[in-house]
Amino acid sequence: MAVQQTTQPTRPTRREKVGVIDAYSTGVLDYCLDNGIHFDYGLGVSAGAANITSYLAGQRGRPLRFYTKYCPRPEYMSLGNFLRDGSYLGLDYIYGTLMNEDGEDPLDYDALVAGGVPYRITVTDALSGMP
Repeated sequence: MAVQQTTQPTRPTRREKVGVIDAYSTGVLDYCLDNGIHFDYGLGVSAGAANITSYLAGQRGRPLRFYTKYCPRPEYMSLGNFLRDGSYLGLDYIYGTLMNEDGEDPLDYDALVAGGVPYRITVTDALSGMP
């Protein structure tokens, strides 16, 4: 009597998920866009929050513009901002005036949402130290 050999069914290969954490990596994310490198999850911290949303919206070069074209403007960064608002950065100007739907360099929110990639953005509360 021959013993019948059984083989275990093979499990389908499961692709590991890959995420990206950005604290300040303007050129790296542009490289990823240029080379079709995609992530399953995004986390942006501080300036990286703007970078990661631009990447996920497919807006190549947008973060670089913020650090080169707009940065010299006094509304963006200046002692006047600090004296007036207590912050060297004009956060309302950066994250409002420039980035709003009707702003000079708006975030493509529709593309960000359509991409379907889950993401988190965070900043740190200066008083509590909490995200």
